[in-house]
Amino acid sequence: MSEYMKAEFSIEDESEKGIPINDVLDGSHTGDKYPVDVTDMEGKRWVYIPKLISMKKVLFSRYKRSLYLYLNKSLRTGELSGLIGCQVLDQSINREVCEFQDVSFWRIDSENFYADVNVRLNLTTRYGKIAWKGVLTCWCNFGPQLSVSYEGLSTGVDRDGCDLLSKYLVPCINNERIDKIAEELWELYCEEALTDPRKRNAVMLAKRLGLTIMYCPVYEHGGVDSIVFFKEDVLELGEDRVVKDANGVKRTIKAEKGKETVIPAYTIVINTNRRKREYSDIDIYHECYHFHEHYLFYCLQELASDDCRQVPVEKVLVDKDEEVKDSLFFIENQAERGSVGLMMPATHTKKLIWDERGKVRRFANQGELYETIGKALHKKLSVPEFRVRQRMIQLGHVRARGALNRANRLEIAPFAFEPDSWRDSNHTFVIDTAKVNALRERNEDFRYLMDTGKYIYADGHVVKNEPAYVYWDDRSGKHLLTDWARAHVDRCCLRFARKYVQKNVGRYVYGRLYYDPDYVRQCEFYLSDIINEKQLSIPNALYEYEKDYPETFKEALEKLMHKNGETQETLAPKLGTTDRTLRNWLEDPKRFFTVDRMVKLSLIWKLPDFISRLFLESNGIILVRRDKRDRALMYILDVLWDQGVDTANKFLVENDFSPLSA
Repeated sequence: MSEYMKAEFSIEDESEKGIPINDVLDGSHTGDKYPVDVTDMEGKRWVYIPKLISMKKVLFSRYKRSLYLYLNKSLRTGELSGLIGCQVLDQSINREVCEFQDVSFWRIDSENFYADVNVRLNLTTRYGKIAWKGVLTCWCNFGPQLSVSYEGLSTGVDRDGCDLLSKYLVPCINNERIDKIAEELWELYCEEALTDPRKRNAVMLAKRLGLTIMYCPVYEHGGVDSIVFFKEDVLELGEDRVVKDANGVKRTIKAEKGKETVIPAYTIVINTNRRKREYSDIDIYHECYHFHEHYLFYCLQELASDDCRQVPVEKVLVDKDEEVKDSLFFIENQAERGSVGLMMPATHTKKLIWDERGKVRRFANQGELYETIGKALHKKLSVPEFRVRQRMIQLGHVRARGALNRANRLEIAPFAFEPDSWRDSNHTFVIDTAKVNALRERNEDFRYLMDTGKYIYADGHVVKNEPAYVYWDDRSGKHLLTDWARAHVDRCCLRFARKYVQKNVGRYVYGRLYYDPDYVRQCEFYLSDIINEKQLSIPNALYEYEKDYPETFKEALEKLMHKNGETQETLAPKLGTTDRTLRNWLEDPKRFFTVDRMVKLSLIWKLPDFISRLFLESNGIILVRRDKRDRALMYILDVLWDQGVDTANKFLVENDFSPLSA
């Protein structure tokens, strides 16, 4: 694909007052032994995460006695004997014969859910000891207190039609299901809104859900735009005042103190310190989705609202680069997707996109196509352009990332790219001048690229400074991309990656950009022969490399072995085999060089993503996005390409996949 670069840049300190992100415990040490009261912080960091209540813990701590009572009742009535097909001779069911293995939770509706307890019983019969596994089903309800009743004992249950819940009662659903739930909400409360944008009214939906809306200046809001209250609670109100200094820099001044105000149950509060009333529809939709989908979670945590400040926190030690995602992260992501799904229902929006696409006859690149579609939808739906762009991407139109972009508060020209270069939502080819300038100050490698003139800022991009890619436009008075460059930004512009850091408990915000010079160096390493021989830039060298790539696996392997100074003798032990066996493998590579071995080789040689894909294809291997493990392998080749086999295996195991086989 292209010369991807990732840039490191801290936009702001994302620590919340009283809740620092990295509370590093320093301490001196002698040898490699630390005092008992000092933690070894090498490669580690402290983070604060919500201290949540698990429904599994509640069930087994408060209701285990009731579970035993029901099992013993089943024993006395003969229900248990009927299930296993012979008479049980045990006098009672206790912990010596009973093991509660796990629980799965399934949502029935917003207040009710099943808890299916997996039970293993070691029973005595006239045929001897038998081990029986079954499911004890509990019907659970929050209304308003938790109640648990027992539905029965069985060999298994079918929960088709129910959504699986996590142990914290958060729905375990994908984006398609979230879109479907949003449509189901309209079906319940205003079916016409599914196909008529004029009928979509956030305030009306909230009222039909039984919610009241209050527009209030929240005092210590911590960046919260809106809050839904399931129960009556007190909230401090106080209006922020924004002033400008002589240089036009805005500064927020808070009121001296807040005023306590009672907020009734079933109320959405829109924080007017952060959001104007006329722009609050998306926040109302967000809280409507929370109210409909996440009531069980909030009941379990015994919260009065979804204001994250009310969640108790605990301090945990994690790897420095580990991304910590708690349950609040997932429910916020679900509500974010659900709010857009309510604003632009998936089925109708997909139809509109295809209808508008059919009307466009001429366009310079795919970005321009989606810019035309997006502007048409903006007028038809009366939805902001950036929301339309977001929805098109959500619904699978990856190329819409090149449309309706802004930098420095101005529209930039639409552009195109190879889809594989920008599938990760954290990546971007668009950056404004303020971030470029800050990045120059903080990152020596990036500063070198810009100061030497190798790259230049042009219309929202950092582009290779060559006439084929960039030119000066007298009319606009700025540098612009050439037509070819706008159609191939992934081949001539730097790619950046956003990093999201925890701002306060459960809220994740845009925080840092990462620049990865190692990736660039590896690209230059593998392309150096072509670059030096033909005096080409990296994008052009990449094109030549792909065009001349060997057609057979054996030639491709030999090419990479030669580049890395490998022989069959040195490579064999890295693959966990012998030189003789490796020679046999080469006689039938499709049989012996499996996808796992190919990925291992890619990691051993630190192949950039575009080379690893060429390498796999040379042996007839194409990873399929529909396959979950293939998607995990794609992530490894794209993101963990230089982290080694151990890191890749750790990632696979943590995501419930088998490690790379020998």
